[in-house]
Amino acid sequence: MRTHVEELRRRFGVPGFALHRAELMDTLTRALPEVMIHTEHRVTGVRAAEGTVSYQGPYGSGTVTADLVVAADGLHSTVRASLFPAHPGPAYAGYVTWRGVAPQHEAAQLRPGSVSESWGRARRFGIVPLADGRVYWYATLGLPADALLQLALDQLAERVRGWHEPIAQLLAATPPEALLRHDTHSLITPLPSYAAGRVVLLGDAAHAVSPDLAQGASQALEDAVRLTRTLEHERQTPAALAAYDRVRLPRTPGPGLRPGRAAGPGRPSGGRSPARRCGLGSADAAVHAYHHRDDVMEALTTRGGPSGFHVGSVVIRACARQRIRDDRRGHRWNCGTSRSS
Repeated sequence: MRTHVEELRRRFGVPGFALHRAELMDTLTRALPEVMIHTEHRVTGVRAAEGTVSYQGPYGSGTVTADLVVAADGLHSTVRASLFPAHPGPAYAGYVTWRGVAPQHEAAQLRPGSVSESWGRARRFGIVPLADGRVYWYATLGLPADALLQLALDQLAERVRGWHEPIAQLLAATPPEALLRHDTHSLITPLPSYAAGRVVLLGDAAHAVSPDLAQGASQALEDAVRLTRTLEHERQTPAALAAYDRVRLPRTPGPGLRPGRAAGPGRPSGGRSPARRCGLGSADAAVHAYHHRDDVMEALTTRGGPSGFHVGSVVIRACARQRIRDDRRGHRWNCGTSRSS
């Protein structure tokens, strides 16, 4: 699957940029006074009604109390666990992700062009050229959690041997110390609220999704903008957080947009896929009304297609104007028409 940034500009009228996360963080933090940021502190508890946070820092423990506590402490949020102790927390998405960045001087010779993602059986490889000339890449394998903890770059390259250029070249150009490996998790069970007392959850702490949906950073930024605007119009913290909840709970990805716990890339999450019920069978067939990427993967990889093929375009067409009941997930499939390039 290939995406051209110019096409995004043409469709939506705004430019698109691919930035390294560290650059984005640097841009955001430069806009703040230095005294506002204290690194190397770990939250250990929170008292929501009072707005009091306990923490452990390089010089010992302490507490701080505020009118509003914004908890953006990520997927494994300590604050979320404190506010909602009965919540099951993150669930394993069924696959492991490796990531890396090829240096500028190496990437310049590869000319990867557009953003792309290549699909094979229970594996994917994504390529994203960055604005500064470097190239970010990621690879996923459908595996149990904690598998292949010490996989080296050359061993990862063996897993995608024979795939199209410049995949092998990107792996060879990546410094070994730049390789990252993570089990992939998301919040399958949605929270009843993103706020409690004087504390509000933001970003992955509130609604972490797997990278398949490409919504993590986007939804976190939307959270921040909405929270800021809400506080501008409502100065009382409880009322502001209630208003924030009313807007953000329906907007952020719910359980119907989250991959199943047992599903991995290229591996169906159980039962017959919507593609099969629509009568699809081959890799060049239309792709109908998909719940999430795994169903697309099933249609494209389980009918004898070559491993590691590069999908240039996926067309989603109307499915005989019918709405299909998916008994397995309890969601209704709305067949429509769109195109992903």
